[in-house]
Amino acid sequence: MKGLLLVLQAYFDDAGTHRDARVVAWGGFLGLGSQWADFDDVWRAKLAKPFDKPEHAKPALKKFHLAECEALDGEFRGYTRTESDSLQHDLRQIISDHAVIGITHCIDRVAYDRLVVSDEAREMLGDPEQACFGACFQGAYEQARKYYPNEDRMVLIFDHVSDAPRQAKLMAIADRVEQSPDSKPRIVGAYFGKVIDNTPLQAADILATENYWDAIAFLKNPNRVSRPHFAHFLRNVECIGHIMRESEIRGYMRNYGFEAAD
Repeated sequence: MKGLLLVLQAYFDDAGTHRDARVVAWGGFLGLGSQWADFDDVWRAKLAKPFDKPEHAKPALKKFHLAECEALDGEFRGYTRTESDSLQHDLRQIISDHAVIGITHCIDRVAYDRLVVSDEAREMLGDPEQACFGACFQGAYEQARKYYPNEDRMVLIFDHVSDAPRQAKLMAIADRVEQSPDSKPRIVGAYFGKVIDNTPLQAADILATENYWDAIAFLKNPNRVSRPHFAHFLRNVECIGHIMRESEIRGYMRNYGFEAAD
């Protein structure tokens, strides 16, 4: 963290990368090194003492993971529903207080796999996760130019991938990101880090997971009511989000000269 204070830093986590997931998502936050340094201090203090009131005292947390907190599982076994909701609220507030900028991308995996089938299209566009992963770079560019126009360097840090072939597949996308000579900011690094060591990746987990849950609900019913936690989050945090459904996937393919399989 200290070595990155002089550059913009974007942290991304994934959701829905298991084989039977309807949606694949990557999401995260962009901020200045100084924002993230203070964020890290406040977040770690919250992990060390999740609740102030003695009657709700809980052991220190090693890290925050939204799915486990919502399910009252893992480190959150023994929490009540009220305590889970309260902790989620407090961590969202830490994100909001530090004014970092959200970026999320989701792809309808079922539609993508049905439409993008030719070897040539797969070679160029990748699989659903690769396409979603690659969109993080464009989203980081867009948000950096909008909110940090004077910054000229940016680093992207992604959640550690333990599966070596999958990590190589994703890094191949990172290696293909094109930057014009005068592009600003310049991406000066793209790395994988461990969630337990990088508190911004734990914030990214919240956004990626909430967006994944909401995208699944949206595909089932565009008039769905978002989870109250997610609705509160979107009211209090600057964020852009995209979901690629069938129509967007077809347009994406046409942009690269491919026709969808019908």
